[in-house]
Amino acid sequence: MLAGMPLCMGNRDLSDQPELVDQIQNHFVFFEGQLIKNNYIFGFRQLSEVAVKALSPGINDPATAISVLDHFGVLMREYLNVPEYQSLLDQDQRIRLVIRHMALNEMLHRIIQPILFYGRQDVSVLERLIWLSQTLLAACQTEEQQITVHEFGNIVVSYARESITQSSDRIWLNHQIKLLNVYCNPDQVLEYI
Repeated sequence: MLAGMPLCMGNRDLSDQPELVDQIQNHFVFFEGQLIKNNYIFGFRQLSEVAVKALSPGINDPATAISVLDHFGVLMREYLNVPEYQSLLDQDQRIRLVIRHMALNEMLHRIIQPILFYGRQDVSVLERLIWLSQTLLAACQTEEQQITVHEFGNIVVSYARESITQSSDRIWLNHQIKLLNVYCNPDQVLEYI
């Protein structure tokens, strides 16, 4: 939180009610760092950073990155059930607080795409990212989610097309794309590499 930036916003002026402002401010908790139990996005970022570091040239441990992607498969299937906006109501059922959760496209871009970028030349990482796309497509709750995951799958395939040159690796990845296409609408089938 930056000094001078608003902590929250309301629909009326409370400058003449300092006691109420104090009560509201007492409901916020500030501390250095973050707790995963209070902010699952922080946990997702931590996992992503583990995978990215594992893929660095100095470490070169794609198995760890693949393990992280396996965990993301489980976690993100649950995440698909979280609405982007959540309203908290008072005793009279009036909306008192609206919480915005990270949108799926933002989640894929900020959390998963760095793993794709650093693992784009590793067939096993690309295979697992195609698997993650397949897993998410099978669990999508809405058409918007399907479109978002499909677009991400297209990005993975385009990276594979650019960086994988061995014919046996391409055959293997094309087999994975074929499995992914089972969950695509006929007009959204991904092209092979």
